[in-house]
Amino acid sequence: MKKRNKLLAFFLVFILSITTLSGCGEKQSFEKFLHNLFISEVTGNTINLHYTLENPESYGIRYYPIALGSYDPDSSDDFVAGIKKLQFELTSFPYHELTLEEQLTYDILKDFLDTQIKLSDYTLYEEPFSYSNGMQTQLPILFAEYEFNDERDVQDYLQLLKLVDEYMEDMI
Repeated sequence: MKKRNKLLAFFLVFILSITTLSGCGEKQSFEKFLHNLFISEVTGNTINLHYTLENPESYGIRYYPIALGSYDPDSSDDFVAGIKKLQFELTSFPYHELTLEEQLTYDILKDFLDTQIKLSDYTLYEEPFSYSNGMQTQLPILFAEYEFNDERDVQDYLQLLKLVDEYMEDMI
């Protein structure tokens, strides 16, 4: 649940909503790329998934790992490699063949990925335990406001609680 992961999840929800609202029928591959990116990011952190999608099955998400995310400032190389892979996939779409809405989505996503690469050299500047919005204040609020809409929500919640100690140890 690093700030970067939450930003990416929020950004992808925004992108997915723009793409869905645009109703582009002939650009299925670009939509599929965005959809797959969204699914990958939203399922990487169960709390983000729970707060983003009330019904994950409607997006084809039936199985997902129960995870709080990871925090490893030493994994910057892996992060950059993943971002560069996304950039390569993104640039494989002919920009001039995209609709105006898709071009806007493309531009925003490209700028976001470029910025993430530039920021990757500064991972040690992150403050996961900052006074007002650190994980020690966010996590209890997220668990307190976690909604239980069905039995699976309860099961996920209990599994997430079991992961808190390990997650906090990783952050420390």
